[in-house]
Amino acid sequence: MAALDGLTRADDLREAFLAAARAWVDAVRTDQHMSALRQLVAREIHRFPSLGKAWEQHGPESHHPAVAGALRELAEQGRLAIPDTEAAVIQLYSLLVFPHLVFGAYGTDISDDLTERLIVAGVDMFLGYYAV
Repeated sequence: MAALDGLTRADDLREAFLAAARAWVDAVRTDQHMSALRQLVAREIHRFPSLGKAWEQHGPESHHPAVAGALRELAEQGRLAIPDTEAAVIQLYSLLVFPHLVFGAYGTDISDDLTERLIVAGVDMFLGYYAV
């Protein structure tokens, strides 16, 4: 994920996380093709289990290594205390991306104002929990 590129080298970790989160959430909110594909996979996964496996390998799972790698590096640098990277990645997704996926699945948009509040609060919660 391009938004993570400078995260581990940033002087201001909070600002770098906010910038990455904004880019990430914006992509989830605005990529109509990806949204349509997610909905199609969700509808058809019970009939075509191999579709779900392909989605895992080329969809959401492709982001986990990049996010996990950045979090591991930040922990190795002593900037965050993350004992369970797998859980931390899911928590970060939950704070930033999942609200848009859940509401979007039901055809409801989250306003720009609420999106920004969710991003700021989510980053602050995440960094507060994993602070050294």
